[in-house]
Amino acid sequence: MKPPTDPKAELAAALVKGAVSTIPIAGGMISEVGNLYLNPLEKRKQAWMNEVGRAIEEIRERFSRLPESLEDDESFISFLYQTTILALKNHQREKLEALSNALVSAADPKCVSEDLVFQFIRYIDELSVTHLKILAGIEKHAGQLTRLENLDQVYSRFQSLTAISLDRAMFRSFLQDLDARFLICIGDLEDFAEYATKVEHIVTEQSGKRPLTVTEFGRTFLSFLNDKRP
Repeated sequence: MKPPTDPKAELAAALVKGAVSTIPIAGGMISEVGNLYLNPLEKRKQAWMNEVGRAIEEIRERFSRLPESLEDDESFISFLYQTTILALKNHQREKLEALSNALVSAADPKCVSEDLVFQFIRYIDELSVTHLKILAGIEKHAGQLTRLENLDQVYSRFQSLTAISLDRAMFRSFLQDLDARFLICIGDLEDFAEYATKVEHIVTEQSGKRPLTVTEFGRTFLSFLNDKRP
């Protein structure tokens, strides 16, 4: 989507230029190595400007917040600077979309706390696009995955339900990354045989085995990243 042509929206989108100018790679490093990285950086900056323009237009439409109000919002400016730094580090379209969607969510008057916004932005940086797809896939197909008792079954079913193709070790690693951030709960899934320990867990009839689930925190994160455009 092209950035908005409204002068007010363009004024707010121009804030990105200020954010870019504070990043070392846009200054001293490039001056030392000539123009080797200048064109790629300019392309990434333009791509991010397009995303910010889209985000600002959506903020105006959904929350009736004019660009001038964003320009004076210290929290939003901080989020913009943070996401700009991350955007210039990434080439994947999905990452840019996730970052611009985060800006829209952060501008929501009913948004989560500032601390949580910064934490979620950090997660966008730390997690790969595949991490995010796996998280969304587990939530989407929860009805089928929560009935399974071991990781082999989950891996096989997940492969058949989604277009995500991963080897066993990577799939297990990505699940553990999401679990470590409390975005999912692996629960009492039996591990792949090659990784299983000899420790037996006693599960009472009353409690039952805990299934693989997306946590409430994980659902909040997915909602934060969700592109709500019709």
